[in-house]
Amino acid sequence: MNLGILLFPNSNGSLEGSEASTWKHMIRYAKTYNMHVSLLNASTFDRHIHSFDVIWDRARWQNSTQFTSFFKSRKRVFHQSTEERGPIWMNGPFINKWAFHRRFVHRAAALGICFPQTFHWEDLQNQTINLASRSTRWYVKPVNGTGGRGILLLEKHGRTILCTGSDEKRNKRKWLLDSDRHMHSMIKHWITSPFNAMYGQNYIIQQAVDTRLSDGRVHDFRLLVQKDRTGEWCVSGIGARIGGSGQNGSNLHAGGSCCSFDEFSQELWSQKKLQFIRGQLMKTALAIAKLCDGSPSYQCEFGCDLAVGPTGDIFVLELNPKPGRKLFTQISDREAFEFTHTRPIDYAMWLYHERQLHKETSKRK
Repeated sequence: MNLGILLFPNSNGSLEGSEASTWKHMIRYAKTYNMHVSLLNASTFDRHIHSFDVIWDRARWQNSTQFTSFFKSRKRVFHQSTEERGPIWMNGPFINKWAFHRRFVHRAAALGICFPQTFHWEDLQNQTINLASRSTRWYVKPVNGTGGRGILLLEKHGRTILCTGSDEKRNKRKWLLDSDRHMHSMIKHWITSPFNAMYGQNYIIQQAVDTRLSDGRVHDFRLLVQKDRTGEWCVSGIGARIGGSGQNGSNLHAGGSCCSFDEFSQELWSQKKLQFIRGQLMKTALAIAKLCDGSPSYQCEFGCDLAVGPTGDIFVLELNPKPGRKLFTQISDREAFEFTHTRPIDYAMWLYHERQLHKETSKRK
């Protein structure tokens, strides 16, 4: 069996990027299956696509004309693959933050899963919504943003509103508004600013769940959910992410840090409550992954970012279809580290055997 891992080259032209050790580890493990693994350059992948039985799509969104060209090619090849004329496609194109919220928020609510209040920027412009009366803290996020870029945080302090943001290059910017009336104008200024032009004014406004620690830093929990060798969803690892001082979010690439769930949580909760919250986080992550499954692509993993509110409620912040593995390397969770590398290979092999079985069964009929 031949597996191709589809990657988009970074600015230096490197395919492996910061995950070079990840691919080496996976390739070593794949040899136990007698599986051949290759790294595919997304800019030229369509020339070699039919040489593979399974494609694992790890090409993350980038703001470039080259990525736009790749996006169109991928869409064409992806549709061919779903009709069984091409390789099996794992973790293909997924929906953006707004489409994810709009499609699943009501179905998730029926399962007891909570989302923060979320609006699209266009809806906010067309309606009279007083954000300041609904909550004291709001995030303004690009629907296709990655790595904590392009995010603005609005915080109400008495009659004033503090606005802090990081642009595409993660440069910090700050403003102080003296009236609630200026909030909408500030959001529009941020969204239409030249340094955020690549997002095309496609933004959501999302209530900020209050996860501030005593020193003001924010935190959340990243759970990696993956399919195993039988095609079932499992939680492979869980860790805490803590934002840096003055940082709006907890993203590791933007200066955040991380530690194991137990190490972090024992400072906040009793052992009994810690175990209860861990169970609820895992239950929520598995439920949202199953809810989002069933697309034409075979989803093999999600990075599920969850927050625990002040009263213990769990909120789904984001679902990342192409999650990194940096967190589980840094927190030295050996079991999670192994699962993050081996389960995609196990699942790819399972998919391959399932298709072969289907072909053999069809021939007998």
